[in-house]
Amino acid sequence: MNGELPLGDTIRLPTKRSPAVARFCRKVRLARGNTCENCGATPSERQIESHHILDYHVYPSLGKDEDNIIVLCQACHRGLSRPHGDLLGDRLMRLAQLRPELRERIASYVERKAPYLTNLIRIVRAGEQAASYYFFRRLEM
Repeated sequence: MNGELPLGDTIRLPTKRSPAVARFCRKVRLARGNTCENCGATPSERQIESHHILDYHVYPSLGKDEDNIIVLCQACHRGLSRPHGDLLGDRLMRLAQLRPELRERIASYVERKAPYLTNLIRIVRAGEQAASYYFFRRLEM
């Protein structure tokens, strides 16, 4: 084989963070007050976690980029992450459900680091209604 995957094969990305990335994420959480940036929950209410905007398994150079991390409680994070993995576009669509200020920060970051995702950036900025419209339009195709 010449480095290509046979049709039907899948690539499984690792699900565990490296110790270095885990330490970095903890440092970012603490620097941001260890509080959910979406709903304001604190560690006494819910577990606080780090979420990479652009998956560091797909974008390894962004694993330790502080701007690539948002701090979320477990409930808000669960709304963004799928346990079995998913497409980047679907993940960005779920980001459209976050508070407007956080969505703008995310959209600006993605615009700088992955400008080829322009349509999805617009949807993240526009919010949940635009994301729903986009999702149902895709189903009709």
